[in-house]
Amino acid sequence: MAPSIVLFLASLALIINTFIIGLMYFLGNLILAPFLDAVGKYVNVNQTIPMWDMTYIIPAIWGLLLIMEIIIIIAFFVVIGRRVVVDDYL
Repeated sequence: MAPSIVLFLASLALIINTFIIGLMYFLGNLILAPFLDAVGKYVNVNQTIPMWDMTYIIPAIWGLLLIMEIIIIIAFFVVIGRRVVVDDYL
Protein backbone atom coordinates (compact mmCIF):
# COMPACT_ATOMS: atom_id res chain seq x y z
CA MET A 1 0.00 0.00 0.00
CA ALA A 2 1.13 3.55 -0.65
CA PRO A 3 2.42 5.86 2.08
CA SER A 4 -0.18 7.67 4.17
CA ILE A 5 0.49 11.11 2.68
CA VAL A 6 -0.08 9.81 -0.85
CA LEU A 7 -3.35 8.16 0.18
CA PHE A 8 -4.38 11.37 1.92
CA LEU A 9 -3.65 13.52 -1.13
CA ALA A 10 -5.43 11.13 -3.52
CA SER A 11 -8.52 10.99 -1.34
CA LEU A 12 -8.43 14.77 -0.81
CA ALA A 13 -8.36 15.36 -4.58
CA LEU A 14 -11.30 12.98 -5.03
CA ILE A 15 -13.32 14.61 -2.26
CA ILE A 16 -12.67 18.17 -3.49
CA ASN A 17 -13.54 17.39 -7.10
CA THR A 18 -16.71 15.53 -6.10
CA PHE A 19 -17.69 18.44 -3.83
CA ILE A 20 -17.19 20.95 -6.66
CA ILE A 21 -19.31 18.82 -9.02
CA GLY A 22 -22.07 18.66 -6.40
CA LEU A 23 -21.80 22.38 -5.74
CA MET A 24 -22.08 23.19 -9.43
CA TYR A 25 -25.03 20.82 -9.78
CA PHE A 26 -27.04 22.30 -6.90
CA LEU A 27 -25.86 25.93 -6.82
CA GLY A 28 -24.39 26.49 -10.28
CA ASN A 29 -27.43 28.26 -11.65
CA LEU A 30 -27.70 30.52 -8.60
CA ILE A 31 -24.06 31.57 -8.90
CA LEU A 32 -23.59 31.75 -12.66
CA ALA A 33 -26.99 32.96 -13.90
CA PRO A 34 -26.66 36.56 -12.59
CA PHE A 35 -23.17 36.79 -14.06
CA LEU A 36 -24.31 35.55 -17.48
CA ASP A 37 -27.33 37.89 -17.39
CA ALA A 38 -25.09 40.88 -16.67
CA VAL A 39 -22.69 39.93 -19.46
CA GLY A 40 -25.58 39.40 -21.86
CA LYS A 41 -27.00 42.85 -21.12
CA TYR A 42 -23.74 44.65 -21.81
CA VAL A 43 -22.62 42.71 -24.88
CA ASN A 44 -25.40 43.66 -27.26
CA VAL A 45 -28.87 44.84 -26.31
CA ASN A 46 -30.62 43.93 -29.58
CA GLN A 47 -29.65 40.29 -29.86
CA THR A 48 -32.05 37.88 -31.50
CA ILE A 49 -30.54 34.98 -29.53
CA PRO A 50 -29.17 36.13 -26.15
CA MET A 51 -25.58 35.24 -25.31
CA TRP A 52 -26.42 33.37 -22.10
CA ASP A 53 -28.67 30.91 -23.95
CA MET A 54 -25.93 29.75 -26.31
CA THR A 55 -22.75 29.95 -24.27
CA TYR A 56 -20.42 26.95 -24.23
CA ILE A 57 -18.56 27.98 -21.08
CA ILE A 58 -20.73 26.14 -18.57
CA PRO A 59 -20.84 22.81 -20.47
CA ALA A 60 -17.08 23.07 -20.95
CA ILE A 61 -16.58 23.46 -17.20
CA TRP A 62 -18.88 20.47 -16.59
CA GLY A 63 -16.98 18.41 -19.14
CA LEU A 64 -13.62 19.21 -17.61
CA LEU A 65 -14.86 18.41 -14.11
CA LEU A 66 -16.29 15.06 -15.19
CA ILE A 67 -13.15 14.12 -17.12
CA MET A 68 -11.05 15.05 -14.09
CA GLU A 69 -13.35 12.97 -11.87
CA ILE A 70 -12.75 9.88 -14.00
CA ILE A 71 -8.99 10.49 -14.01
CA ILE A 72 -8.93 11.04 -10.24
CA ILE A 73 -10.94 7.86 -9.59
CA ILE A 74 -8.52 5.81 -11.72
CA ALA A 75 -5.53 7.45 -10.01
CA PHE A 76 -7.08 6.77 -6.60
CA PHE A 77 -7.33 3.05 -7.32
CA VAL A 78 -3.77 3.06 -8.67
CA VAL A 79 -2.55 4.66 -5.45
CA ILE A 80 -4.46 2.14 -3.32
CA GLY A 81 -2.97 -0.75 -5.29
CA ARG A 82 0.59 0.57 -5.13
CA ARG A 83 3.07 -1.47 -3.13
CA VAL A 84 6.14 -0.10 -1.40
CA VAL A 85 9.14 -2.22 -2.41
CA VAL A 86 12.17 -2.33 -0.14
CA ASP A 87 15.30 -3.75 -1.77
CA ASP A 88 17.11 -4.81 1.37
CA TYR A 89 16.74 -4.38 5.08
CA LEU A 90 20.48 -4.39 5.81
